[in-house]
Amino acid sequence: NRGADIKTKDGRHFISGCYYGYVDGIGKKSSDGEVYVGGMSMRVNPDGTGLAPTGENMRNSHDLFISSFGDHYQSDNDDPAHARISWVMEHANMGYADLTDGSRSWEEVAKTWEEPSGWSKSRRFSKSHWRENYPGAFPPGTIYGAGSPTGNLLIEDHTLGLAGTYLVACMVRKEVMSVTPRWKDAQVDMGPQQPFISLKQDRKGEFFLPTDLALAPDGSLFLSDFYNDTSRGTNQVSGSIYRITRKDKGKLVLPKIDFSTIPGLLQALKNPAVNVRSHAAHLLSKKGKDAFQLVQDFLVDVTGEPVLEARALWILAQIGGREVVEKFLENEDDEKLQVVAYRALRHGDPLGTLAIAQKYAGRKNLFLQREIAVSLRGVPFQDCRLILEKLIGGYDGRNRYYLEALGVAFHGKEKQVYDEIISPQHPKPANWGWKAKNLAWRLHTAEAVKDLDDCIRAQKPPVDEFRFLAMAFASFRNDEERKERANRLKSLAQLPAFSANYYQVTVNEIIEKDLNNLEGEMMAKNYLVPKQLGQLTKVSEPAEIAKLNGDPVKGKTAAAKCYMCHKIEGLGVGFGPDLTHWGKERTIKEIVHEIVYPDEKLAHGYDKPVRLVSKRTKNTAEGLLSNYSWHAGSLKLKIMGGDTRKILFRRAGAKVEYLNESWMPSA
Repeated sequence: NRGADIKTKDGRHFISGCYYGYVDGIGKKSSDGEVYVGGMSMRVNPDGTGLAPTGENMRNSHDLFISSFGDHYQSDNDDPAHARISWVMEHANMGYADLTDGSRSWEEVAKTWEEPSGWSKSRRFSKSHWRENYPGAFPPGTIYGAGSPTGNLLIEDHTLGLAGTYLVACMVRKEVMSVTPRWKDAQVDMGPQQPFISLKQDRKGEFFLPTDLALAPDGSLFLSDFYNDTSRGTNQVSGSIYRITRKDKGKLVLPKIDFSTIPGLLQALKNPAVNVRSHAAHLLSKKGKDAFQLVQDFLVDVTGEPVLEARALWILAQIGGREVVEKFLENEDDEKLQVVAYRALRHGDPLGTLAIAQKYAGRKNLFLQREIAVSLRGVPFQDCRLILEKLIGGYDGRNRYYLEALGVAFHGKEKQVYDEIISPQHPKPANWGWKAKNLAWRLHTAEAVKDLDDCIRAQKPPVDEFRFLAMAFASFRNDEERKERANRLKSLAQLPAFSANYYQVTVNEIIEKDLNNLEGEMMAKNYLVPKQLGQLTKVSEPAEIAKLNGDPVKGKTAAAKCYMCHKIEGLGVGFGPDLTHWGKERTIKEIVHEIVYPDEKLAHGYDKPVRLVSKRTKNTAEGLLSNYSWHAGSLKLKIMGGDTRKILFRRAGAKVEYLNESWMPSA
């Protein structure tokens, strides 16, 4: 996920940027007019032509696997504890970095209300990590905790009795995990993971580092083990390769592979080894009409074996078998092969996609409707309006996967979709149900957010729903929208219905973390907190001071000094805690003690005073730390005066020094 800069021979140019690596690519458009985020998957023809993006914003994905149906599986890592096993829908944004341009790390925008009450290395730490609450982020799949997944493999044949099993080698967990992907509703559900190969409980400390998996042409499973205790900082290069077969079956026979004849190629098409069957498919597609009848006969022979039928359909769509393939598209009794037929026809005849989309939109197969939706990316609104209306009609108002597929179809035409389809169908925001709310949330155009605002004001939703809907306000496409959405949230926060602290925290965190316009700084200047304010004096102990009679009028005048760092009744600077109601919950003695000895007890949220010293610029920055991201090499620093700066500490060559004392000077 460090980004890419790729030029093709036919003059196209793909750029993907990310805070984690290729920062020069952040926000830059590719030749197709899109801004991509690092961590991309791309499709390419065997001859090197036709390079095209298929997914983005994954986190250090070492390996990808494409099933015979055309589904894309992957497992990425490894910010503890968020490793996951995912199905990647075409054009999905998988949510690791900022969704729009990859400029922000997840730590930078993590919300306190997105984190669980308890944490362990075997469960997710924060829903912020894969940006699950943002419109446009694809659901993350199976999150299994701390991990460093590398090689992966979907077994599709029956040699080992494991057909349908997806395996992932994970070095941190020292195990090979398995899941069983299942088509469900409109998506592929990866399901819970379980150990497939792991160390015994009493041997957990021993070396075992599974790194990759592959099927041999005879159907046996190969596993590589790097055999050391860590994936970093070692010169040890010993390892093992294991071959795994079934105990209860006879010795496997290595089949003869014949790529020279069409019958030999068709036999090779059945092979479990990816490189064998994919090469056979490529050569068959090159045969054209010469192979048509034999491939059609093969399709009949393998009836009832969906994986093999799917492999044949891809080839037929490329060698003139459109009519044969479309019969499978007509067959509503086999939902999976309907999807394969649509995919195969779309890639075999790209110019004919709109016609078949028009013909099959609105069918009962949600998997097919999802596939039609993602194929509409880049199609002008007027060319696909009727198709979009049918696809929207099939949305149940809840399924996030289907909603994200619609989001792909809406891409680049969001305003027209909302103004001309969604808004007329749902004219009264006060009465909206979940379908209208989710569609407006996913589109988050200016008009959609205005209507969501009206909906929230009328319905006064509980905090969980409020937080979900408010994340549409956290998403913006330009600086004007950013400011407008911050103002809308501030206005909502002033309503009596949302006066509770949890609503206020929600609004404040979205404004501070999502709706700021902070640019990263390289410490070109000093940000210093004064060592002392005024003349040094000696004061009595707090118990003695507390016995004195207070004078509120003089006190209010004296408190004006505190405005330098604190707000009191709306006046002052928000560097330290707001003191408006601070004293109400404390005794006089407690108040005096905290003023005399400010370092003894740091206020929550102000307990991370830091100093950064840059080796490169020789400058120093002091203030209060938030949103530290080791991966991004950035942090936010609230400086004297109350402003927040985004410091790129790693690129500035700065060391972060944590201080144990408050920035507040002693009395």
